Amino acid sequence: MNILGLLDRADSGEYSIDGQSVSGLSASALARMRNAKIGFVFQQFHLLPRTNAVENVEIPLIYSNADNPQERAIAALKRVGLGERLKHYPEELSGGQQQRVAIARALVTNPELILADEPTGNLDKASGEDLMGLFEELSADGRTIIVITHHEKLAERAKRVVRIDDGRLTEVRHNSKRSSATPIGEVA
Repeated sequence: MNILGLLDRADSGEYSIDGQSVSGLSASALARMRNAKIGFVFQQFHLLPRTNAVENVEIPLIYSNADNPQERAIAALKRVGLGERLKHYPEELSGGQQQRVAIARALVTNPELILADEPTGNLDKASGEDLMGLFEELSADGRTIIVITHHEKLAERAKRVVRIDDGRLTEVRHNSKRSSATPIGEVA
């Protein structure tokens, strides 16, 4: 996930985004590309403790000098069901609510690629279903969603599953259950 998300550099091989090789880009150019094209849903949330939900979601918009960051952050939080918790700080939110703030932060810039590390791990079953429905909706809108998970039931919802064991690619399969449905993510 860190290599795909431009947080780490690959030791070998070539990686391009929108036809542009990223191997020679400076740290600041990588940061700009991350901000413009990639949304992250980290397993550990990475919320800033001294900022409320709206302020946490605004952060990527502030770095990109986007218009109306507060309005966009509020809309993203409402989209993940947190319209009533806008001014709450992370310590005032449950683990599932913190995860939804992190998801709103990943979505607020309308990225083309969303990388999600165990996105349902801290959510109850209903919230997890809502999130996966949202990912399917985003995929239908043309976004690529890559979900990293250990849960087979979650993987079954993807059109394509890539299995990596001990750092080695061991399986690539297409889910026949999803063949006529919208893919959650694509790996090329």
